[in-house]
Amino acid sequence: MSFDAHYDKEACALVFGPAGMEPFRAWSGARHVFLIADLQDPARWPELIGRYPAFTPAVAYGFRRAVLEIDGVHEPFMLEADDPQRALAGTVFLGLSAAELASVDAAELAGGLRRRIELEVTVGDRRVDAVGFVKRD
Repeated sequence: MSFDAHYDKEACALVFGPAGMEPFRAWSGARHVFLIADLQDPARWPELIGRYPAFTPAVAYGFRRAVLEIDGVHEPFMLEADDPQRALAGTVFLGLSAAELASVDAAELAGGLRRRIELEVTVGDRRVDAVGFVKRD
């Protein structure tokens, strides 16, 4: 699959989408999801939701990434940081339907290690409401 990069003047950021797609429509889509680990790989999305959604690099403030050993396996987690200015780089996938978000939930929440949260991420100059997944306490 090839992806086109489109420059969003309002956000001052690049948005990527499948060749021929108009990713700017994705900003107004139902939901956006911020991820920091394996699901950042766009090649995994057709198996997960049946298509390639638009995506862009993003930053979540007040969070950090940690790799923790769980039952002998090293797992990456998004954790809340003590410093609200701490920045965590990741990818936000844009314009997911409720059914598509349910598929992401199933993948991220499997095993009971994470919980879903609402957060705001920064894409260039734009603030975007999204969901993310942090380590369950």
